[in-house]
Amino acid sequence: MTTPVDTAAKLAFADAVLKSEDETTILTILGKTVVELSEKYRRGGFASIEQPTTPTGPRLTAYVDGGARMDRKVAGCGAVIRNHTQELVYSGSFFLGETTSNRAEYYGLIRAAEAALTGNASQFSVRTDSMLLAMQVSGKWKTKHPEIKPLRDKALALLNRIPRWDISHIPRSQNDEADALATRAMDERRDEVTVDRLLPRTGDDTAAA
Repeated sequence: MTTPVDTAAKLAFADAVLKSEDETTILTILGKTVVELSEKYRRGGFASIEQPTTPTGPRLTAYVDGGARMDRKVAGCGAVIRNHTQELVYSGSFFLGETTSNRAEYYGLIRAAEAALTGNASQFSVRTDSMLLAMQVSGKWKTKHPEIKPLRDKALALLNRIPRWDISHIPRSQNDEADALATRAMDERRDEVTVDRLLPRTGDDTAAA
């Protein structure tokens, strides 16, 4: 467990380093600080120091997909989100008009991230059968296409507002639900959110999600 002494000592050490003190001086400052702070901590003098809090929002997993029919000039995406008990909390399909399948994949991720933020997610795992999406968003592949880069940047901007997130590639056979939603969007040419239990929650309700 990290105590206020640990935290304050690290701050004192960092301050000494930033001031370009020599090694002997740094160690002397650090030792003196720990002694003084330990005594203060023993006397209960750290009541005003705030300890880091652990995010209490729901832990969510999203399955996203996107597709395009270039001959018909239609594209669509789908997003399915489940909580840590595998309960379905979000399901949406979105018609995108004319675009590419790669862009449609990104739109699926963006829709899912927006929903996760609405639900105040503390941990968000994304599963996609698009290797391109998984590798570019994780930073393992570069994003050079001028039409894809803005979408990647938007997706990352949303994801980085969530305390913890990750993205990984899965086989297409494990992404049937999101694939079906993307297909429905192209077939029906309309948006539809059939399940949405991600309205903002408070304290106890969020922790229990």
